[in-house]
Amino acid sequence: MVTAVKGVKELIDEVVKPGLCTLCGACVGDCPYLVFYNGKIKLLDLCTRAEGHCYEYCPRTYTSMDAISQNIFNKTYDASELGHYIDIFISRASDVKTRNKAQYGGTVSALLSLALSEGLIDKALLAKSGKDRRPTGIEALNGEDVLSGSGSNY
Repeated sequence: MVTAVKGVKELIDEVVKPGLCTLCGACVGDCPYLVFYNGKIKLLDLCTRAEGHCYEYCPRTYTSMDAISQNIFNKTYDASELGHYIDIFISRASDVKTRNKAQYGGTVSALLSLALSEGLIDKALLAKSGKDRRPTGIEALNGEDVLSGSGSNY
């Protein structure tokens, strides 16, 4: 089955002209013919590319879940709650202190602490409850820093 590839003409006709454009810039970032000017997406010149990724990248255009699923899983799209998956794992930190302080078993906190202690990363940027329980950013350089930022911080 051959499907027609849509490009900049269709993007302008289907998204920009009807006023559906959110000005996210996804099309502009990939296309030398599109620019953001005066609060609008403008076409500088006729597109000479055989296929336009600008249309594909636009969040306001149709997304073929079947095509994505076929490309990633080599299966047709499954609209069930979990969709396609290879395996499902449940995890939690082995350290009781981490489990008690962190959210949902502390897996992320444990992995960040391990990555810091093994030198896989230099630091992690986390959120921590600050004044009036408002979240504030912190640099975690070790496991104790990670624990200070663990838990729900919205």
